[in-house]
Amino acid sequence: MRAAERDQDDPLDSDLAFHEAVLRATDNPFFIQFRDVVATALRVSIRLTNKIAGHTARVDEHDAVYRAISAGDGASAAENMRAVIDEVLMTSTE
Repeated sequence: MRAAERDQDDPLDSDLAFHEAVLRATDNPFFIQFRDVVATALRVSIRLTNKIAGHTARVDEHDAVYRAISAGDGASAAENMRAVIDEVLMTSTE
């Protein structure tokens, strides 16, 4: 996502890859099987949100999710992911 921020990668693909990595990090076969469904939903949502907001994903907020997952802090990861989702919801209703 940082590379996409520097126009060195596709913003949509990198955002989708991030969310897929989060699914894989759960190591939960039940969640992982929904990868394609989640990717399709995110593809539509991210395109719409980026068009409305005039920007791509907020990398710092996604980085906070990544750091919390890496640290094994599920509560913080959930809180930070809710912030990412809340941003999308606020943008899509404006």
